[in-house]
Amino acid sequence: MSADLSRPSPPPLAAARALIEGPTEPLGSVSHGELESALDEHVGELRARFGRLLMGWALVMNALWWPTDLALVRGIPHALAALAAGRLAVLVCGAAVLALLHRQDRVVGARFALCCAAWVALYAGTGYSMGMVGDLGTPWFHMLQPLLVIALVVPMRLGVRCLFTCCIATALLGGFLARDPASLRSPYLPTTAGYLIFSAGVGVFFGHALLLLIRSNLRHRLALEKSARELADHRARLQDEVRARTEELHELAQHLERASEAEGRRIAQELHDELGQGVTALRVALATTRKRFARNPASIEANLEDLGELIGRVANGTRQAIAHLRPQLLDDQGLVAAVEWLTQSAARRGACECARRMDSPSQRTAW
Repeated sequence: MSADLSRPSPPPLAAARALIEGPTEPLGSVSHGELESALDEHVGELRARFGRLLMGWALVMNALWWPTDLALVRGIPHALAALAAGRLAVLVCGAAVLALLHRQDRVVGARFALCCAAWVALYAGTGYSMGMVGDLGTPWFHMLQPLLVIALVVPMRLGVRCLFTCCIATALLGGFLARDPASLRSPYLPTTAGYLIFSAGVGVFFGHALLLLIRSNLRHRLALEKSARELADHRARLQDEVRARTEELHELAQHLERASEAEGRRIAQELHDELGQGVTALRVALATTRKRFARNPASIEANLEDLGELIGRVANGTRQAIAHLRPQLLDDQGLVAAVEWLTQSAARRGACECARRMDSPSQRTAW
């Protein structure tokens, strides 16, 4: 198969540059839709992971601290019963959340809503249990307000987080007031509500900041992954293009080599036919001239000798030219013998040392 020299093709350098540069859009650019879709999926995965971790930690700490209640609050009226009710609410609601999260890779939709409902019930039960100990003038309810901040570790969209935080804050205060309705007339209620709103705002703010950080990290990760895929595609296309160009260059080299050999044979054949026949004609003409002027040889003998010497020189030069264009030795004895002859000829003409080196060290010859 020979290369099609008439077929136009882009320069290899331009084709390689086009493949490297690729599309005008920057590598690894992630659209808003792709990022938001990936964020929803990633947030669902984090909910399952962090939800199990948080609820597992709550259940373990609740179980570990339960035996200490007898020593810490033994002298406070109704404290043991209230703390026991609160810890029981944590156990029941925490177990329900863990059951919903069991073997779940992602938590979205209805399952996420059920987990939130169980969490709201946990806060309502905890607030109700604290209402058994004392009113808002005691520190019991105020000790529960940091619980609003714990929920920030679970990633949510801003709207969902605001709604969820409002629900758990309302459940916490509503459970307390349901157990102690007299606190509705307490002078501490506005201050308590203010601190509750402040704690909820802190949870919303830092929770959303955490979500933004997760979103930024996810965007960089997606951009790196997309860049890696695009670079791999560009590299594969570039390799294909280089392979195709290499094959074309190989075919072109073979075509040029065959054309060069054919041209050498043609020139050698023309030299052999035309010059050889011309020299033969000159020899015949010389012999005829010698016979014609045999009657007076002295007058043209010197010129005839010069003519004969010139003809011999032309014939010798023709043979040498033919040998250099297409050495007969190459067809008769092969490449090694032809290279040896060519090296010896070059050494004789140039009066310099020439060497022939083959693959095997034993075939190295120097002149």
